[in-house]
Amino acid sequence: MSENQITELDRINREFARRDADPKLAGRYSLFNPAALLHRQGQERLSLAFLKKYRLENLAGLKILDAGCGSGGQCAACSTMGPTPPGFTGLICRPAALSKPKN
Repeated sequence: MSENQITELDRINREFARRDADPKLAGRYSLFNPAALLHRQGQERLSLAFLKKYRLENLAGLKILDAGCGSGGQCAACSTMGPTPPGFTGLICRPAALSKPKN
C-alpha cells in the first residue's frame, strides 16, 4: 500500500470517527429517522429498477462484490434477492464498521 493510500485511509477513518462522535449526527442514518428511511427506500427502488432493466430479477447463482459495503446494509438488502453468502462478498476498508449494529 502506498503512502497516499494510507493517508487517504487515515483521512476516511478520522472523518467517520468525527461523525460518530457528533451528537447532532447520532441518529442520522437510523431507519427510525424518516429521512433516512425514505432515502433507503429510494435506493432500493432504483436498484430494483436497474436490475429489472437488465433482466437480473433473480441473483441466485451470481457472484456479486459490494466494494465499500460499510456496515452491510446493501449486502443485507441484496441477500433478499437470491444471492447466498458464497456468491456475495462485501469489501470494507473500515473494520470498525463491522462492529456496529445494522439498522
